[in-house]
Amino acid sequence: MVAEMGAWKPVLTALALPPVPWMLLLAWSAWRWARGHIGGAVGVALALVLWWLSACEGTAIWLQDHVLKVPAPLSVSQREALRQQVAADQRAAPQRPSVAVIVLGGGLEPMAEEYGMPSLGAMSLVRLRYGTWLARDLGAPLGVSGGVGWAQKGLPGTAAEADIGARIAQQEWGMRLRWVESGSADTRGNAKASVDLLATEGVQVVVLVSSAYHLPRAQRVFEQAAQRWAANHPGTAPLRIVPAGTAYWHHDTRGVLQWLPSAQGMGLVHTACRELLGLWVGA
Repeated sequence: MVAEMGAWKPVLTALALPPVPWMLLLAWSAWRWARGHIGGAVGVALALVLWWLSACEGTAIWLQDHVLKVPAPLSVSQREALRQQVAADQRAAPQRPSVAVIVLGGGLEPMAEEYGMPSLGAMSLVRLRYGTWLARDLGAPLGVSGGVGWAQKGLPGTAAEADIGARIAQQEWGMRLRWVESGSADTRGNAKASVDLLATEGVQVVVLVSSAYHLPRAQRVFEQAAQRWAANHPGTAPLRIVPAGTAYWHHDTRGVLQWLPSAQGMGLVHTACRELLGLWVGA
Protein backbone atom coordinates (compact mmCIF):
# COMPACT_ATOMS: atom_id res chain seq x y z
CA MET A 1 0.00 0.00 0.00
CA VAL A 2 2.82 2.41 0.89
CA ALA A 3 4.59 1.58 -2.38
CA GLU A 4 1.40 2.26 -4.35
CA MET A 5 0.98 5.64 -2.67
CA GLY A 6 4.64 6.47 -3.24
CA ALA A 7 4.29 5.73 -6.94
CA TRP A 8 1.71 8.54 -7.18
CA LYS A 9 3.90 11.02 -5.32
CA PRO A 10 5.85 12.30 -8.39
CA VAL A 11 2.62 12.68 -10.38
CA LEU A 12 0.76 14.60 -7.69
CA THR A 13 3.81 16.76 -7.02
CA ALA A 14 4.16 17.67 -10.70
CA LEU A 15 0.49 18.67 -10.88
CA ALA A 16 0.79 20.90 -7.81
CA LEU A 17 3.86 22.83 -8.98
CA PRO A 18 4.34 25.66 -11.51
CA PRO A 19 3.41 26.07 -14.26
CA VAL A 20 0.39 23.74 -13.90
CA PRO A 21 -1.53 25.91 -11.35
CA TRP A 22 -1.03 29.01 -13.51
CA MET A 23 -2.20 27.14 -16.61
CA LEU A 24 -5.38 26.09 -14.81
CA LEU A 25 -5.92 29.59 -13.43
CA LEU A 26 -5.44 31.08 -16.89
CA ALA A 27 -7.87 28.66 -18.52
CA TRP A 28 -10.55 29.14 -15.85
CA SER A 29 -10.15 32.94 -15.84
CA ALA A 30 -10.28 33.14 -19.64
CA TRP A 31 -13.50 31.11 -19.59
CA ARG A 32 -15.03 33.49 -17.04
CA TRP A 33 -13.82 36.57 -18.95
CA ALA A 34 -15.36 35.25 -22.17
CA ARG A 35 -18.71 35.14 -20.36
CA GLY A 36 -18.47 38.74 -19.26
CA HIS A 37 -17.15 38.32 -15.69
CA ILE A 38 -14.74 41.15 -14.92
CA GLY A 39 -13.04 38.90 -12.37
CA GLY A 40 -11.96 36.73 -15.27
CA ALA A 41 -9.82 39.54 -16.68
CA VAL A 42 -8.17 40.00 -13.29
CA GLY A 43 -7.53 36.25 -13.10
CA VAL A 44 -5.93 36.21 -16.56
CA ALA A 45 -3.60 39.06 -15.60
CA LEU A 46 -2.74 37.37 -12.29
CA ALA A 47 -2.00 34.04 -14.00
CA LEU A 48 0.31 35.72 -16.51
CA VAL A 49 2.18 37.62 -13.80
CA LEU A 50 2.62 34.47 -11.69
CA TRP A 51 3.71 32.50 -14.75
CA TRP A 52 6.31 35.19 -15.55
CA LEU A 53 7.66 35.31 -11.99
CA SER A 54 7.83 31.53 -11.75
CA ALA A 55 10.42 31.54 -14.55
CA CYS A 56 12.76 34.18 -13.06
CA GLU A 57 16.03 33.53 -11.23
CA GLY A 58 15.30 36.48 -8.96
CA THR A 59 12.15 34.76 -7.70
CA ALA A 60 14.08 31.57 -6.89
CA ILE A 61 16.76 33.44 -4.95
CA TRP A 62 14.10 35.40 -3.04
CA LEU A 63 12.34 32.15 -2.14
CA GLN A 64 15.65 30.61 -1.01
CA ASP A 65 16.60 33.55 1.20
CA HIS A 66 13.24 34.69 2.59
CA VAL A 67 10.82 31.75 2.46
CA LEU A 68 12.91 28.57 2.65
CA LYS A 69 15.45 30.40 4.84
CA VAL A 70 18.23 27.95 4.12
CA PRO A 71 20.96 27.51 6.76
CA ALA A 72 24.26 29.28 6.25
CA PRO A 73 27.26 27.28 5.02
CA LEU A 74 29.40 25.61 7.66
CA SER A 75 31.73 28.24 9.10
CA VAL A 76 35.44 27.85 9.79
CA SER A 77 34.74 27.77 13.53
CA GLN A 78 32.09 25.07 13.15
CA ARG A 79 34.45 22.93 11.11
CA GLU A 80 37.20 23.41 13.67
CA ALA A 81 34.93 22.31 16.53
CA LEU A 82 33.91 19.21 14.59
CA ARG A 83 37.54 18.51 13.71
CA GLN A 84 38.47 18.58 17.38
CA GLN A 85 35.67 16.18 18.25
CA VAL A 86 36.81 13.78 15.52
CA ALA A 87 40.38 13.96 16.81
CA ALA A 88 39.19 13.18 20.34
CA ASP A 89 37.27 10.16 19.02
CA GLN A 90 40.34 8.84 17.25
CA ARG A 91 42.34 9.00 20.47
CA ALA A 92 39.63 7.42 22.63
CA ALA A 93 37.76 4.96 20.39
CA PRO A 94 38.89 5.01 16.74
CA GLN A 95 36.52 2.22 15.73
CA ARG A 96 33.44 4.00 17.13
CA PRO A 97 33.27 7.53 15.72
CA SER A 98 30.80 10.03 17.17
CA VAL A 99 30.77 12.27 14.06
CA ALA A 100 29.54 11.15 10.64
CA VAL A 101 29.29 13.03 7.35
CA ILE A 102 26.20 11.87 5.45
CA VAL A 103 25.47 12.90 1.87
CA LEU A 104 21.89 12.77 0.61
CA GLY A 105 21.22 11.64 -2.94
CA GLY A 106 19.81 14.15 -5.39
CA GLY A 107 18.97 12.15 -8.50
CA LEU A 108 20.68 9.72 -10.84
CA GLU A 109 21.14 8.85 -14.50
CA PRO A 110 19.86 5.29 -15.04
CA MET A 111 22.33 5.01 -17.92
CA ALA A 112 25.15 7.43 -18.67
CA GLU A 113 25.89 6.51 -22.28
CA GLU A 114 29.43 7.90 -22.27
CA TYR A 115 30.37 5.63 -19.33
CA GLY A 116 28.20 2.69 -20.30
CA MET A 117 26.83 2.43 -16.77
CA PRO A 118 24.53 4.27 -14.35
CA SER A 119 25.82 7.51 -12.89
CA LEU A 120 24.75 10.21 -10.49
CA GLY A 121 22.85 13.26 -11.66
CA ALA A 122 24.53 16.65 -11.61
CA MET A 123 23.16 17.68 -8.21
CA SER A 124 24.09 14.36 -6.60
CA LEU A 125 27.65 14.79 -7.85
CA VAL A 126 27.83 18.30 -6.38
CA ARG A 127 26.67 16.98 -3.01
CA LEU A 128 29.04 14.01 -3.10
CA ARG A 129 31.99 16.21 -4.05
CA TYR A 130 31.36 18.52 -1.12
CA GLY A 131 30.73 15.63 1.26
CA THR A 132 34.01 14.00 0.24
CA TRP A 133 35.92 17.25 0.71
CA LEU A 134 34.24 17.88 4.07
CA ALA A 135 34.90 14.36 5.37
CA ARG A 136 38.58 14.75 4.51
CA ASP A 137 38.72 18.21 6.06
CA LEU A 138 37.20 16.94 9.32
CA GLY A 139 38.85 13.54 9.28
CA ALA A 140 35.39 12.01 9.74
CA PRO A 141 33.92 8.88 8.12
CA LEU A 142 31.60 9.38 5.16
CA GLY A 143 28.30 7.83 4.16
CA VAL A 144 25.72 8.24 1.40
CA SER A 145 21.97 7.78 1.73
CA GLY A 146 19.79 7.23 -1.33
CA GLY A 147 18.03 4.35 -3.01
CA VAL A 148 15.80 4.41 -6.08
CA GLY A 149 13.34 7.30 -6.12
CA TRP A 150 9.61 6.80 -6.54
CA ALA A 151 9.73 8.24 -10.07
CA GLN A 152 12.28 5.61 -11.17
CA LYS A 153 11.11 2.54 -9.30
CA GLY A 154 10.34 -0.29 -11.68
CA LEU A 155 12.62 0.93 -14.46
CA PRO A 156 14.84 -1.93 -15.63
CA GLY A 157 18.46 -1.84 -14.49
CA THR A 158 18.07 1.14 -12.17
CA ALA A 159 20.71 1.11 -9.43
CA ALA A 160 20.51 2.79 -6.04
CA GLU A 161 22.06 6.24 -5.74
CA ALA A 162 24.12 5.29 -2.70
CA ASP A 163 25.67 2.31 -4.52
CA ILE A 164 26.59 4.50 -7.48
CA GLY A 165 27.94 7.17 -5.13
CA ALA A 166 30.10 4.61 -3.30
CA ARG A 167 31.60 3.50 -6.60
CA ILE A 168 32.33 7.04 -7.79
CA ALA A 169 33.77 8.15 -4.44
CA GLN A 170 36.17 5.22 -4.31
CA GLN A 171 37.17 4.94 -7.96
CA GLU A 172 37.42 8.63 -8.84
CA TRP A 173 38.21 10.36 -5.53
CA GLY A 174 39.87 7.59 -3.55
CA MET A 175 37.34 7.84 -0.70
CA ARG A 176 35.91 4.63 0.70
CA LEU A 177 32.48 5.06 2.28
CA ARG A 178 31.79 3.67 5.73
CA TRP A 179 28.00 3.75 5.34
CA VAL A 180 25.94 3.03 2.21
CA GLU A 181 22.19 3.34 2.80
CA SER A 182 20.53 2.25 -0.44
CA GLY A 183 17.02 1.22 0.56
CA SER A 184 15.22 4.57 0.84
CA ALA A 185 13.08 6.21 -1.85
CA ASP A 186 12.73 9.77 -0.51
CA THR A 187 14.05 12.17 2.12
CA ARG A 188 11.92 10.80 4.94
CA GLY A 189 13.16 7.32 4.11
CA ASN A 190 16.75 8.63 4.05
CA ALA A 191 16.26 10.02 7.54
CA LYS A 192 14.77 6.92 9.14
CA ALA A 193 17.22 4.45 7.64
CA SER A 194 20.27 6.65 8.25
CA VAL A 195 19.39 7.49 11.85
CA ASP A 196 18.70 3.84 12.67
CA LEU A 197 22.05 2.84 11.19
CA LEU A 198 24.16 5.62 12.68
CA ALA A 199 22.64 5.67 16.16
CA THR A 200 23.16 1.92 16.46
CA GLU A 201 26.87 2.45 15.79
CA GLY A 202 27.20 5.15 18.44
CA VAL A 203 27.25 8.23 16.21
CA GLN A 204 26.21 11.37 18.09
CA VAL A 205 26.59 14.09 15.45
CA VAL A 206 25.43 13.85 11.83
CA VAL A 207 26.90 16.43 9.47
CA LEU A 208 24.12 16.41 6.89
CA VAL A 209 25.25 17.33 3.37
CA SER A 210 22.70 18.35 0.79
CA SER A 211 21.83 21.18 -1.56
CA ALA A 212 21.08 24.38 0.35
CA TYR A 213 17.49 24.50 -0.91
CA HIS A 214 16.88 20.94 0.33
CA LEU A 215 18.35 21.33 3.81
CA PRO A 216 15.38 22.92 5.64
CA ARG A 217 13.22 19.90 4.85
CA ALA A 218 16.04 17.36 5.21
CA GLN A 219 17.16 18.73 8.56
CA ARG A 220 13.61 18.67 9.88
CA VAL A 221 12.92 15.04 8.97
CA PHE A 222 16.33 13.92 10.25
CA GLU A 223 15.70 15.65 13.57
CA GLN A 224 12.27 14.03 13.76
CA ALA A 225 13.80 10.62 13.05
CA ALA A 226 16.46 11.23 15.72
CA GLN A 227 13.80 12.15 18.27
CA ARG A 228 11.80 9.01 17.47
CA TRP A 229 14.87 6.80 17.77
CA ALA A 230 15.76 8.29 21.15
CA ALA A 231 12.17 7.88 22.37
CA ASN A 232 12.30 4.20 21.44
CA HIS A 233 15.65 3.74 23.19
CA PRO A 234 15.36 5.16 26.72
CA GLY A 235 18.51 6.60 28.15
CA THR A 236 19.91 7.73 24.80
CA ALA A 237 20.15 11.27 23.51
CA PRO A 238 18.91 12.19 20.03
CA LEU A 239 21.54 12.55 17.35
CA ARG A 240 22.53 16.15 16.72
CA ILE A 241 21.97 17.17 13.11
CA VAL A 242 24.40 19.74 11.71
CA PRO A 243 23.29 21.06 8.28
CA ALA A 244 26.08 21.42 5.73
CA GLY A 245 24.76 23.06 2.58
CA THR A 246 26.21 23.28 -0.88
CA ALA A 247 25.11 24.75 -4.24
CA TYR A 248 23.60 27.97 -2.90
CA TRP A 249 21.79 30.12 -5.45
CA HIS A 250 23.38 33.51 -6.08
CA HIS A 251 22.79 36.56 -8.26
CA ASP A 252 24.98 35.63 -11.21
CA THR A 253 23.47 38.08 -13.71
CA ARG A 254 22.67 41.79 -13.86
CA GLY A 255 19.58 42.95 -11.99
CA VAL A 256 17.21 43.22 -14.94
CA LEU A 257 18.17 39.79 -16.28
CA GLN A 258 17.20 38.16 -13.00
CA TRP A 259 13.60 39.18 -13.62
CA LEU A 260 13.39 38.02 -17.22
CA PRO A 261 12.07 34.47 -17.78
CA SER A 262 14.69 31.82 -18.49
CA ALA A 263 14.95 28.05 -18.53
CA GLN A 264 17.28 28.14 -15.53
CA GLY A 265 14.96 30.44 -13.61
CA MET A 266 12.00 28.18 -14.31
CA GLY A 267 13.92 25.16 -13.04
CA LEU A 268 15.09 26.88 -9.86
CA VAL A 269 11.63 28.21 -8.99
CA HIS A 270 10.14 24.78 -9.62
CA THR A 271 12.72 23.28 -7.25
CA ALA A 272 12.06 25.90 -4.56
CA CYS A 273 8.31 25.36 -4.80
CA ARG A 274 8.77 21.60 -4.53
CA GLU A 275 10.70 22.08 -1.29
CA LEU A 276 8.05 24.44 0.07
CA LEU A 277 5.34 21.92 -0.80
CA GLY A 278 7.30 19.22 1.02
CA LEU A 279 7.62 21.43 4.09
CA TRP A 280 3.92 22.32 4.09
CA VAL A 281 2.68 18.75 3.75
CA GLY A 282 5.27 17.35 6.14
CA ALA A 283 7.04 15.19 3.55
